[in-house]
Order: sequence, then structure tokens, then C-alpha cells
Amino acid sequence: MLYQDFLTNQKRLIHKVTHYFPVYERYFNKFVNQSVIFWEIGVFQGGSLQMWKRYLGPFATIVGIDINPDCKNFEEHQIHVRIGNQTDTTFLRSVIDEFGAPDIILDDGSHIMSDVCATFQYMYDKVSKNGVYIVEDLHTAYWDEYGGGLKREGSFIELCKDLMDSINARHNGLPRAFADATFSMSVYDSVVAFEKKEWREETYHVQMTPSTVFAQLFFYIDEQYGEERSLTETVLVKDNQYKVAFDVLGYAGSGGKLPMMKEIRFDPAAEPITFTITESKVIYSNGGSQHLKITFSNAEMSESGRYTFHHNDPILIFDSSEVDFTSVEHICFSGIIETLN
Repeated sequence: MLYQDFLTNQKRLIHKVTHYFPVYERYFNKFVNQSVIFWEIGVFQGGSLQMWKRYLGPFATIVGIDINPDCKNFEEHQIHVRIGNQTDTTFLRSVIDEFGAPDIILDDGSHIMSDVCATFQYMYDKVSKNGVYIVEDLHTAYWDEYGGGLKREGSFIELCKDLMDSINARHNGLPRAFADATFSMSVYDSVVAFEKKEWREETYHVQMTPSTVFAQLFFYIDEQYGEERSLTETVLVKDNQYKVAFDVLGYAGSGGKLPMMKEIRFDPAAEPITFTITESKVIYSNGGSQHLKITFSNAEMSESGRYTFHHNDPILIFDSSEVDFTSVEHICFSGIIETLN
């Protein structure tokens, strides 16, 4: 356990905030005993470089970055130290060329906001496609001497607020480069962690398993259209078809009155669907029947009566104005939903 290793360390000095350790293990555990390239920006006394070597195992390459030439003395088997400024892109490029793209970057360097932001903006794209980028000690983002301050422009925390919009670029029109390379960004006290993943067009897909669809019928239970209730049918998909049917009788809570049809909604509908009505009628107590009209839908309708929905909230609204509800025995409504993908 990494925290236990830290507490029992008898080698070089390690300076870490204790609540960081669960964060480290959450993101670094998958790299244990893998051929991982780990960068730590900020070497201090070299103790954490040794800790990462012990934790990640014999296949790990540990690279320390620092501006202090004395830190070269902390090199040993698997541990390499390169001297340079964390904002010097030529220097950073030379380290990548020497060791390869990092799988993990842990920025524990100068903590100056302009440095932290500049390093992130250059290096994030250079991290491997399944890598992790963590910035720690971000309490400094609120300290004036480090270029920080509450809601201060240019702090890394403010950059992260913008990145929260960027990670949702599929939905808001922003450029998608960050979203297409990022699986998650997580915020902890003084720490922000980024997990990278390579997104493809088919990666973002909404699905429910087992495949089901909810068809929810909304209706009124009094003559003044005052109270709204609903019935829900849940049906399994078969060959990309959903069959749904309602046979609406006097609702138990309606005092014996027959519900007045209002609308039907389908959910989920993250992918395009079609809906073909197979039956839509009211049946009167004298045996007669009447077609129940659809007055509105947010769908394209073909001449055959098939509705094609491209919206996230498919809806059909009924016209009950010509129905004599005083003599209606029941209402029948059914149809077939088909997925287009």
C-alpha cells in the first residue's frame, strides 16, 4: 500500500499531503508492474522518485524534472533526473524525445500559476492516450504570491473551470480536441486529476440494457382537465422493434371517470426511432368506436402514418375534443417502435 510505504519510509525525504495518497492509488494502480513512463515535475529531496519506483515496479521509468542541478545526484537505477524549466518547451520536447511520451505526469513543481498552466497546455496532448495528468498543491491557486486568488484570471483552477465546458464539447459547440482525448477530470482538495482516453465517433452511444423502452401515456382524470396522471408500459426490444399497447379503462383514482387522453411520450430515445400506430380509437358503451386523432408531434410523418423522431423527447398529442367521454367504455392505443440504427 502506497500510504504505508510513505509512513515507513527510511530513505530520502518525501514531502506529501496525506490525503493525496488515495488519489494516487486511484489513478496510478493500473500502471503497477507495467512499462510506464512516469514524470514528476519537482524533485525536492528525491524521496518521492524512490517511492514511485517501489510502487510502480521494475518495468517503470521514473523521470524527475527540476531546475536545481543538485537534483541530478538523486539518479539511480530506473530513476532519471533532467534539469530544466517546466515552461521551456524545447527542454520538455527533449525529454520526450529521450524517454518517449509520458504515461503519467505529476506536477509538483513551482506551483506558480503561469508555470502550471503553461506546462499543462503544452504537455497534456503529449501524454499517452490512456495516460493520467495530475496537478497537486493547488491551494496555491488561491495564494497571491503564486499568482493565485479566488476567481483570479490565469489561475489553474480558472483554467479547469473552462475545461469543464471543453470536456462537454460534444453538446455545446466548443472545439472537441480536449473532449476527444479526455475521459474524466476530477477535482479534490488541492488536486485535479485528468484521465485520458481516445474517443471515436462510436464511443458516445446511449444504450439501455437489457434493451427496453418506456412508453408513457399521460391523461386527465377530471372533466376540467385539472389533474394529470400517467400509465407506463415497459417493453423489451426484439429485432429492433418495440411493441407497445395501452387499453385504458376507468382509472382507479378517477372516481369512476374514464381518463381523457392527453399525450404519449417515449423514453429513452437517444437514437432516432420511428413509431407506427396500429390502433388508436375509443370504444363506446353501445359498441360503436371512433378514431382518436393525433393533433401534434415533434416528428416527421410519412403518408403511411409512420412517425420518425429525431428528438430526445418524442411526443404525440391527442385530440379528444370530438370524443363523448360520457359514454366511452375504454380507449385502445397501440403501435410499433423501431430503431433506425
